[in-house]
Amino acid sequence: MPIPSIVSPSLRLLPRNIYRASRYGLYIPRRQLSEDSNENGQPPPHTSQFDQFLELGAQPPGPPKRSGRTGRRLKSHRFKEYMQRNQKLSQPFEAIDEDENENGDEEPPHLFSRFEQYLEPDQSELSKASGVNDLPSRQHGEVSKVFQLAQQPVTPLGPSAPQPFNHFRRVHLGEYQKFAQPDTKVYTDGRYWKANLGSKNSFILYYRTRLAKPFTVSRSWLRDACTCEKCVNPSSGQKNYASADVPLDLDISHFAVTKEGELLIHWENDFHTHDTHVSKYPRALWDRLEVVETDTIPEPRIWGRQVMTETSPYYSYQSFMTDGPEYLQAMTALSELGLVFLRDIPSNEETVKDIASRLGLIQDTFYGTTWDVKSKPNAENVAYTNSYLGLHQDLLYMSNVPRIQILHCLENTCEGGESIFSDSYRAYHKFRRIYPSGEAPLIERKVVYHYNKGGNIYRSERPVLSDLGSNKIGVYWSPPFQSPVQADELTSEGMNLYKKWHKSARRIKMFLEEGEAVYEYKMKPGECVIFDNRRVLHGRRAFDTSSGKRWLKGTYVEHDSFNSRLRSLKLKPSEASSEISQELDS
Repeated sequence: MPIPSIVSPSLRLLPRNIYRASRYGLYIPRRQLSEDSNENGQPPPHTSQFDQFLELGAQPPGPPKRSGRTGRRLKSHRFKEYMQRNQKLSQPFEAIDEDENENGDEEPPHLFSRFEQYLEPDQSELSKASGVNDLPSRQHGEVSKVFQLAQQPVTPLGPSAPQPFNHFRRVHLGEYQKFAQPDTKVYTDGRYWKANLGSKNSFILYYRTRLAKPFTVSRSWLRDACTCEKCVNPSSGQKNYASADVPLDLDISHFAVTKEGELLIHWENDFHTHDTHVSKYPRALWDRLEVVETDTIPEPRIWGRQVMTETSPYYSYQSFMTDGPEYLQAMTALSELGLVFLRDIPSNEETVKDIASRLGLIQDTFYGTTWDVKSKPNAENVAYTNSYLGLHQDLLYMSNVPRIQILHCLENTCEGGESIFSDSYRAYHKFRRIYPSGEAPLIERKVVYHYNKGGNIYRSERPVLSDLGSNKIGVYWSPPFQSPVQADELTSEGMNLYKKWHKSARRIKMFLEEGEAVYEYKMKPGECVIFDNRRVLHGRRAFDTSSGKRWLKGTYVEHDSFNSRLRSLKLKPSEASSEISQELDS
């Protein structure tokens, strides 16, 4: 037979400390307890809440009478242990706990049955007492006065109440809900938003469906995301205030959804407009929260000599310049491989600028907007000689390294002078697979690159391997432009790091220059090579100037503008696999 409970089911939803007291019938307003003091105005000797319960006494109204080994013995034990931890029990209660029940069991019987043996109310005293202070200090005949006080009407607490909602008293769930500000919910197409309008710093919850986990949005973040003409300049598209200007505590007077599915919020006493500011948040904003944004730039594909030969990334200049079908193909290949060629280019020194305009913005350097690559005496750059030029990247001694390099062949009649290219991503992946422990020194030690000619002095420090974020690694390799004196610590620790770096650098150099990694091609007049200077290393074989001439016209394209162009084209990955080529196993 189920045991009837003296606790209302609604009380189980109250805070834990109130529920604990309610289980044992201890319902006393804290306000009245705090008013109980001695004649000197000092608080009673027992200061804890349960001490004051005992000071006043306790008896449940109409409890079920159960005794013996049956009943709610576990809860009686829990009550006894809790009371013992808080104070030394008084004699009446000690006597109760030390007695045996009627069956001779040492375990105490049901709690309330034992209480009733000793706590018989004295009706005469109850009629005389009119308040907590009228109660005598602890006698058996006055205990039930506690419950008479508990039955008195309780003044509902509101914004003007002097006491917070943290009192031990008997309340039902319906009364408890009167004290809390209810949440406001607005719905549209199966999704809904929920906000507590009574709390200025509470979050706004957005549910895609009724069962989905909500997105939590700060009021300050949402106010900062307003795109109305008062917050964002309509002509420039720039914000009229800083995010730090938006307060964290914001008052919402209206919360609804429009017919178009937009969330409508009225911000009361707005910090920016100083009135009721109306913000509308379109569905696109909330749809963005549901989808993880991905970059539309195609992922790179690892390549070596064989892959480049099979791919043959050669495209028509005419189609490239007129938005023909080969333009998107060439841009996709440039994004994935980092190396493409154009053919049938007019023999004009300014053509290289026209090609650059299709890629982004030209990056001007101290070499000029465009520059000539030809052999000359007393050259200020090793590229302007006829000697062998090893694999490298341009301008690593500058903070803003150019992204794209364009070389237009105007003349190439000499013997030798073949252009060579190598994919640094291929070398890195192969190095990491074979020598994983050698990666750390290439990341930790920085190499000093410098340039000091003609009054142009540049210097920059870069590691060979650099973490670019999003699981991407950048490779920086330009031996011709390394400073002879590096910034290593002349200590045993510094030299040990250099030895580890030197060992790893020799290995990655081997993967950069091995035969399967290098793609070699001798450019013809009317051809142009476009490559990613931050990824693809380039160089040149030595050539004989007595047998002819070699003349290339070059320019650079800036990094951010090139990425912007790729995103605006919304390129789709090519049919080729984006996985690392099987040649890495060779």
